[in-house]
Amino acid sequence: MTPAVLDCSVLLKWFFEESGTVSALHIRDRVIAREIEMWAPALVLAEFTNIVWHKTERLEIDETTACAHVEDFLQLPLLCMALEQLALPALRLAHTWHITVYDACYMALADHLSAPLITADRRLANVIRNGPVAVEVIA
Repeated sequence: MTPAVLDCSVLLKWFFEESGTVSALHIRDRVIAREIEMWAPALVLAEFTNIVWHKTERLEIDETTACAHVEDFLQLPLLCMALEQLALPALRLAHTWHITVYDACYMALADHLSAPLITADRRLANVIRNGPVAVEVIA
């Protein structure tokens, strides 16, 4: 299996129909087929859960659905790296590339694994395009 770092913008599309969902589901199919070993920084759970909570606050989904999505998320074959291992490299990358530490954690993990960062965040991809990691943007 080839490692890849998937950011939350991709994983959310597995649960919510939005622009890029079809491409995100192709990535999911590759994970299921064991072509891709899926990685993310440990912060992804808080990030995902916070977005699900926002969707309940905006009345896009109800609390039962929100809880079901988080439970399903917890069942994903997602390998997570502890933030203690990513904090310093992420801080350095955030300073260098002028991105948030949250985004830099994904970048630092991809660099650590020598793996591509797969994102739906075009703004982030454009900023780090010439950085130390390969970036794949789903559309």
